[in-house]
Amino acid sequence: MQTMSVQLGGSARPASKDEYGFASVNVECSVCKLLGQLAKDNNKSLEVWMSHGIEVSKVTGGFDIVTSNSNFAIAAIENSEKISLVYSFILR
Repeated sequence: MQTMSVQLGGSARPASKDEYGFASVNVECSVCKLLGQLAKDNNKSLEVWMSHGIEVSKVTGGFDIVTSNSNFAIAAIENSEKISLVYSFILR
């Protein structure tokens, strides 16, 4: 996600806190069409595995921010028009 965001005109930077291991992400169900129903069934939250120390700081290319957590404001982005979901975690 970080590389793709930069290639589409966004930006990424070293995170103030690396995140490796179990994490919980909050899903914007009204925005996220691809993960929205799954998250609605789990109180708008998903358990994931994070493994990175770089964060996306600016999103472009028709993508919307669809998940976040306490360490990363942008944990997944989605372009619902192109039916593309890009995330920086592994679903558990």
